[in-house]
Amino acid sequence: MKIVELQIPEGTGSLAVARGSLRFDSDDPALGRGSSFAAKATYTKDTAVIEKNPDWDAQAKADVAVSTRKVEGALKALDEGREDDASRELKEARAYILNSPAASQSGAVGQAIQEQGEKLERYSDTLKENKDDTKKAKKSIQYDNYRTQKNK
Repeated sequence: MKIVELQIPEGTGSLAVARGSLRFDSDDPALGRGSSFAAKATYTKDTAVIEKNPDWDAQAKADVAVSTRKVEGALKALDEGREDDASRELKEARAYILNSPAASQSGAVGQAIQEQGEKLERYSDTLKENKDDTKKAKKSIQYDNYRTQKNK
């Protein structure tokens, strides 16, 4: 699976953000050989429209992505010898993910948020357990955070 992260500019109306086609080999003619897709962003300031049509999967993925960026901030603080700041950043990342609007959803969406919250708690524990060896803690956290970013 490939995931593409886009930076969508501010705007009004709507914007076609991606078009593509999927092609695959198949011996079954009923399956066809591919399909096309398009994705568009619709801009609105009307919160009722947003609240009426939430995309919880996208919300969860975005919130996990933001939390991984916060972990990167904690890793940077570790590099600079600011262990207390790193610990604080990890706590903030966990609070952020647990307060995600997608956290209350059932199924895979809620599970993704819960799993990220558990990872962030483990990162904090790893940092506490390795106070004397922050390099070891950083490597462990960095590797897992990288894997999370690649799988979102």
